[in-house]
Amino acid sequence: MPRAKEARLDNSSKKERKNTMRKSSLLGPVAIVLATFCPSFAFAACGSGTDFKQIHAPDLDALVPPGVWNPAPDVPTIVGMWKAVFTSAGTPLVPGPIPLPAGVPFEYGYAQWHSDGTEFFNSGDRLPATQNVCLGVWQQIGHSRFKLNHFAYNYQQVGADPMHPDAFSLVGKVNIREDVVVDETGNRYSGHFTIEGWDMNGNQIINIVGTIKAVRVTVDTVDTAIP
Repeated sequence: MPRAKEARLDNSSKKERKNTMRKSSLLGPVAIVLATFCPSFAFAACGSGTDFKQIHAPDLDALVPPGVWNPAPDVPTIVGMWKAVFTSAGTPLVPGPIPLPAGVPFEYGYAQWHSDGTEFFNSGDRLPATQNVCLGVWQQIGHSRFKLNHFAYNYQQVGADPMHPDAFSLVGKVNIREDVVVDETGNRYSGHFTIEGWDMNGNQIINIVGTIKAVRVTVDTVDTAIP
């Protein structure tokens, strides 16, 4: 190859690298801003800072155990493992100009309600690094009616540094409150929830209300569908 042609190709490559570096330097601060003002506890997808992801809700009806659940007489019907789906009933306060509209399923996962009054939830729609397992406490407040008070910390990826792709920082806290009723079979519960979130300065940036539905998971449950 003639040296003149090699020089032209070399200059072209350098120019492309320079443009790429310039674009990266411009996008970096934008990515940091979006990560700061678009916490992931409200949305499954947060890349643009304004959009959310409506999930494909699991088919809970296909998982309902047959018959009636018969726990021991002194064990509340809520005790056990459940698969749950959260559906928005309207979001008055969320990051970005586009709210989460009513009727949108946006979260699902497995919940365990323990006989000692504690509860775990394993979210299927959040990355483990952003905190997809959180804890709560519950109390029975009526016949087959239960309330839950549930807390979680929220983490967000720090910038877009390719050298530290696993760098996450604490960006806020989330509180989930539920008021649910177990049906007469003991294999379903449903009710309402409120999700509130605050940033590191204590400013409320999330308020989602909606409905929750769940079906019991037993030792015979076969759940191979995703989600």
